[in-house]
Amino acid sequence: MRIRNFLFKLLGLLVIAASAGGAWLWMDYQAFRDNSLAIPNDGWRYEVMTGANLRTIARDLKAQGVLARPEYLRWMARTEGYAHRVRVGEYEFSARTTPREFLEKIVSGKVVQYQLTIIEGWTFRQLREAVAAHGAEQRRVLLPR
Repeated sequence: MRIRNFLFKLLGLLVIAASAGGAWLWMDYQAFRDNSLAIPNDGWRYEVMTGANLRTIARDLKAQGVLARPEYLRWMARTEGYAHRVRVGEYEFSARTTPREFLEKIVSGKVVQYQLTIIEGWTFRQLREAVAAHGAEQRRVLLPR
């Protein structure tokens, strides 16, 4: 009888601890959803590369100091249906961007667009020089050399 009372008390204590832990986790997640990401005041650009998934994006955001809890971003993406709809491109974000707005933008495909005028009669070399001088993203190969 004595062991049985001890086990019931232990089980009750474990249920209370698990409930408190779950409540803390839920409140922390809600705070994450409602607060802005750590984006500089002048804005920030992020490029989703070909083959990137939410795990690599969240890890990259944490490495850049924009996101403190990458697992929350992945959880939000899965629960709200964004996880497998990420689109490749360069995106621009303001300082007040929330995690939900970040996800909405990278699944919408509203990428940064550059304007370049191509003059009729240019040679391929002139076109390459114009692209290089334009200052577009240099990590991506736009034209062969």
